[in-house]
Amino acid sequence: MLPGSNGKTKAGYYYRCFSASDYSLLFSSYNFRSGKAGYLFFSEEETLPHVTIKLRKSFPLTGKIDIVDNVRKTLQGVVTRGRKFYDHDEQLIGRFADATSWKEHFGESAFDALGQLIFGFGDADSTGSNSNKFGLILGSQPAGQLRREKLPFYPDPPTRTGPTATGKMMKKFLPKKIGSALFDNAPPSGWKLEVHKDSMPKDINLLLIATLMTIEINRW
Repeated sequence: MLPGSNGKTKAGYYYRCFSASDYSLLFSSYNFRSGKAGYLFFSEEETLPHVTIKLRKSFPLTGKIDIVDNVRKTLQGVVTRGRKFYDHDEQLIGRFADATSWKEHFGESAFDALGQLIFGFGDADSTGSNSNKFGLILGSQPAGQLRREKLPFYPDPPTRTGPTATGKMMKKFLPKKIGSALFDNAPPSGWKLEVHKDSMPKDINLLLIATLMTIEINRW
């Protein structure tokens, strides 16, 4: 749940984006599919969003999502349902290409479904049958990748140091991968963006926003 402008909570997703030293971007989604806007903050302490992200009225036909700079009150760029992103003049900058094979899709779906069938719930961050790898293409050249993997650190202190007694017992009767995923105290998974140094675009913030929207759309 996310705080609304009236102090009440709203349903949505909350993203924290980490640089090498600390997180520098925050993003909250207020159900784009209902036509409501999403907001992006460049600091956790900020109360007013720096960027508004909203589906165009023509979204059902064009798949376009506007990225609006709230400080300048101008269009910063456009991203699309097809994972392309454009500058403020709607000139194509690049896109994220699905790099997950059909076999990987099937395996991830089966694993997630099995966990939900046995325990009645799944990982809230699971991508299910969606992709967990994308190639970044800027212009017409490969420029990096976006992939889902375990974080190398805990963003929040763990509540326990290992599986409970019940967890240890249940792990004995489960396949190793499922048992570890459910009961081991391991860092959560997240998305990692890697960009070749000589391929970095001029508007890095727009690239980061396009990355966040690629992750968001991947949930739809």
